[in-house]
Parts: sequence; C-alpha cells; structure tokens
Amino acid sequence: MNIEIKPAEVRRAAASIESAADQVAKIDLAEPLADVAGAMPGHPAGEAASTCQSGWNGDKRAWVKAAHAHHQATTEDTSAIVEADDQSAAEGQRHASRVERNA
Repeated sequence: MNIEIKPAEVRRAAASIESAADQVAKIDLAEPLADVAGAMPGHPAGEAASTCQSGWNGDKRAWVKAAHAHHQATTEDTSAIVEADDQSAAEGQRHASRVERNA
C-alpha cells in the first residue's frame, strides 16, 4: 500500500491553523463582557457575563496553545516524512547503481 502526502498542501494547512490561532488570540471580550456585567448588577445575566468572561479567556488560551502545537507538530512531521522519503529514495538509487554495476 502506498501513501502519498503533498507536503506543500500539508504545510499550507498548518499555516492556516497557525493564522487562525493568531487571530483568535487577538479576540478580547473582556471589555464587552464587563460592560454587560456592569449594566446588570445582581442580575443573573450580569453574573453569566462575568462567568463567560473568565471561561472564555481560559478556553481561548487553551485552544490557541493547542492550535499552535498542532501547527508545529504538523510542520515538523511533514519535514520528517519528506526527509525520510528522500533518504529512502537515495538509498534505493544507491542499491540500483550497485545492481547495475554487478549485472
């Protein structure tokens, strides 16, 4: 069974993941959610806004960290696969040359 990867496409996908992580990292809901909480003191919606703010920040950081890690792993793994494939091809060429010389 043969498996083919297209390194350029995989690297483009990894770059898209990295870009999404960078953009999500810039989203700041602290002020809008604080405004909601401040506009509704003592109201369940205001309390929910405060809870949402702290949950959002933690979840956002975790997602951004995971997306960056995914980008890095995908990029490194792609490079390792390409390198292994290149080494295998070179080894195959060396063996083919030896066979030709000994034929």
